[in-house]
Amino acid sequence: MDKIPTVMKKNDKMRLISWGTKAIVKSNYNVNANIMEDFKQHVGIRWGGDDEDSTFDINPTAMYLKHFNYHIKDCIIENETKETVNDDNRVKIRKKYTFKYVMNVPTIWNEFARNNLVEAVIAAGIIKRNKRDCLSLIDESDAAMIFSKNLLRQHFSCFKDESRKVILCDAGGLNVSACTYNWSYQHGEPKFHQILEVNSDTCGSKNLNIRFRDYLLRIYRDFGKHPSNLQMISDKAMAYFESVYKSSYMQYVDDDGYHDFDLPDVLVNFTGTTRYILVNDNKAIRISNEFMKTRIVDPVVNRVLDLLQKQYILTEDSGAKAEAIVMVGGFSQCMYLQKRIKEKYRGVCKVIFPDEAINAFSRGAVDYVLNMHDISKRYKGPSISLEVQRPVKRHDLNQSGCLKFKGQDDLYYLKNRLQYFVKKGQQLNSPVYSQTIYVAYPKSAVIGN
Repeated sequence: MDKIPTVMKKNDKMRLISWGTKAIVKSNYNVNANIMEDFKQHVGIRWGGDDEDSTFDINPTAMYLKHFNYHIKDCIIENETKETVNDDNRVKIRKKYTFKYVMNVPTIWNEFARNNLVEAVIAAGIIKRNKRDCLSLIDESDAAMIFSKNLLRQHFSCFKDESRKVILCDAGGLNVSACTYNWSYQHGEPKFHQILEVNSDTCGSKNLNIRFRDYLLRIYRDFGKHPSNLQMISDKAMAYFESVYKSSYMQYVDDDGYHDFDLPDVLVNFTGTTRYILVNDNKAIRISNEFMKTRIVDPVVNRVLDLLQKQYILTEDSGAKAEAIVMVGGFSQCMYLQKRIKEKYRGVCKVIFPDEAINAFSRGAVDYVLNMHDISKRYKGPSISLEVQRPVKRHDLNQSGCLKFKGQDDLYYLKNRLQYFVKKGQQLNSPVYSQTIYVAYPKSAVIGN
């Protein structure tokens, strides 16, 4: 099954018109299309109109998941059971089968965002409120690590039970994030846990599109044109930039040469400027590779490299050494980005690019549920405790759940380190429990609640 875009098209009354690939196709023929995408940014937002004729009051994530769930169920039923699903029987057939779900969530999400996602899943009718065990959530980075276990086994097989530090970099469309894991073999099985806070930046591949689009807008203005609707540009030139140039030609920006980009019809026959080179009867603009590299591509790629280097240095500062970098996500398949990363870390550490970098999250998530991988988590439960600040010791690096942060004094401390007074289920032998603490006043403060 091909990847389905997380896109919806709605009208002014908030009624859903189309979703997924159909929404993109229809928007290409309607410059006034009301498109909503990037639902990860909108979890918890209500989407409903004041008009009585508007679609039910529901957040956009739930609306998308509702239609996505129906589509996936029908595909699975038809392919696995050979039953034909049509408008007359689809409701009845869907009820015949029980499904369980696993969903990836961004590593940087907190419990509030996770709970909102679960509420969206319930609102979409995917699970019932009393059947939450039918839904599993897993961090995207954890899912990618599970997916990469065989690759890491090949690279580190000679180390047996010794632990290794691995940086996982998720380079996607909107964001790029990096986090460090402790990876080891225990009783023949790979084990891992995150040991450093995740670092992220909004330097995903869509930033390339934004920079290129802004450059085209500047061309418009220099030709005396002021398009009021950006869709005039994105429909044609941007579609070519995304689907053709980025995948086939961007890897050659280091070479001398140029690339010709077709322009929208509104610029045809305008020759009043010599700043640009127009070709093909003024229907295309010729842009040098040097310009594309310095003005469009490198400003984004350099931010990815800076993020990786920051994570690498943080790992070293914490007393460990990263011995591998695993690149996942759609942007990680960019040949030019791969080239720059390989050059940067040649002779420093291994750089691994899985063949199915885009599917790393979904495949890892399914593997997690089917094989019940044990992913270390911090202690949670109704307890009485105090968060304390303890410097990191070398042996902490190999301990499950050891997450660190850098303090104002440039030293590393354990993150979310709790000193428990009473734990859940503990038998109480005394009505009073005490603990002596020290506060670096006034630079630090401790608030208990």
